[in-house]
Amino acid sequence: MKILVIGGCHSYGYGIAAGQGFVQRIVNRLEKEYGMVKVDYYTPFKMAKTVLLLNELKEKTRNYDLILLQLGHFELLQADSFKSLIASKNRDFNQRVYGTYDQEIELQNKPTDLTQFLTQGFDQVSSKRENRFTSGLKKMRGKSIDLLKFSILKTLNLFMELPRIQFVRINLTLILDSLYQVRDKVLLLTPFPIRERTSNFLRKEGQKIFLEEGLKRGFNVIDSFEIISGNKENCFLEDGCHLNARGHRAIFKEIMENFDFYETENTNLLNVRKIFRYFMENQN
Repeated sequence: MKILVIGGCHSYGYGIAAGQGFVQRIVNRLEKEYGMVKVDYYTPFKMAKTVLLLNELKEKTRNYDLILLQLGHFELLQADSFKSLIASKNRDFNQRVYGTYDQEIELQNKPTDLTQFLTQGFDQVSSKRENRFTSGLKKMRGKSIDLLKFSILKTLNLFMELPRIQFVRINLTLILDSLYQVRDKVLLLTPFPIRERTSNFLRKEGQKIFLEEGLKRGFNVIDSFEIISGNKENCFLEDGCHLNARGHRAIFKEIMENFDFYETENTNLLNVRKIFRYFMENQN
């Protein structure tokens, strides 16, 4: 069995013990049922680069039994200037999110060797950067400034789709169009929530886009934003940005309870089926 995983830090279980991430939990469960599972991780991966990757893979996506997409976290984050959120021509946002590994990640065109990747100290570097970012918000901007920026974004969004949100919609559309013929193999996760107010607003807008664009094309969509938002205080690491083991377990549980992995006729490949939809179709 082969799985393709494209996404951000959550897809490899940032900051938690090995095997506790939702992807790793799914892999362990499927190994018990179907034997050996090979996973191609393209992580951490940005949306624009995902478009290029899928253009390269093309028909090769048919060789995967399951395709997991955890996208939008990099784009739907205020980690640089506030102006970049509303600048219509700016596509160079959040260039330092991954610290010293940014350039290496940008050049990546093969599946990630997670063992090598994690032993290079990415988690430690990223954690230090996030701690500086969090403390910087508290010291330099304060809650009142953060609230002002949030209010400005929310007001602007009433009259127009923010350029950053528009960027996400365009790239998501390209990604889903590339995978349309194999949509029964795809699990698309909506962006996860985050404690920081402005970024969470962006994630909420992203959630709407992922649901709208995914469902109207017939993709299997996991509303992870809603799953985590219901218990936000208990699902994050101290950085308020990444899920802890409890949060990953909640995502895993939702997937396994609501989706069925079944073998297609005349092939050795698996497809994914939403259980509720399957029962409704059979009752009719």
